[in-house]
Amino acid sequence: MSRLQNKGAARRRAPSAAVGEPRGVTHAVMVRRAIEAEILIGKLAPNTAIDEAALAARFKVSRTPVREAVMKLVEAGLIERRSRKRSEVVGLDLKRLILSFETLADLEALSARYCARRGTAAEKAALKKNHVQAASVLKAGDIDRYVILGVRFHELIAEAAHNEVLRDLAARVRVRLVPYRRLQTMGFGRLEANQRAHDEILEAILKNDGDAAYALMQHHGAIQSDILADFLADPTDLQHLGGGGDKSVV
Repeated sequence: MSRLQNKGAARRRAPSAAVGEPRGVTHAVMVRRAIEAEILIGKLAPNTAIDEAALAARFKVSRTPVREAVMKLVEAGLIERRSRKRSEVVGLDLKRLILSFETLADLEALSARYCARRGTAAEKAALKKNHVQAASVLKAGDIDRYVILGVRFHELIAEAAHNEVLRDLAARVRVRLVPYRRLQTMGFGRLEANQRAHDEILEAILKNDGDAAYALMQHHGAIQSDILADFLADPTDLQHLGGGGDKSVV
């Protein structure tokens, strides 16, 4: 390969040193992961417009990999095309939002039941490791990292349920609700309560108690819907979200 060809190949690879990605990761993958993460932790709220030109400037890439990244996120259900030139983070109408939380609570409860019954020792060990890591980052006050580990806790349970149909259904609903589940970080003590709920679910799974795992996960999911309903009733009153109204948690 000539020196000119080598330079061209280097330009097509993402500037990994700048964003902490492994060498060889493409620009499109780099941009997709960045947008995905920001949706996941709530920095890109539902219905936020996606500015492809701004993203290209931010990551110092051309518009082509940005378009590729956006297309992948459209396929994943995180972004929707409003027109040929406009895309935005997926939003849900109120009725569908409540129904989605209700549906996810039941799907994840089934996943917990099957995980308790069918999960391997290695899968349950991985779930326990995730839970310990979450406790550590929560204690350190790293909220964004805690949210990511919390989502992964639910994904690990779905994977260990060994039911691909259930896993895929739950994933499709869950990914659209991630930004709204961020609301639980807004109330004093909510994250600690979330961690305790995960602790009880994990304990039931490790004891192979499918019925207890189902009931605990279903209740855990129902609380998410209650938090949303309280917030919608009065978005200015953070006491509804946990009792203390500590805005510094966000």
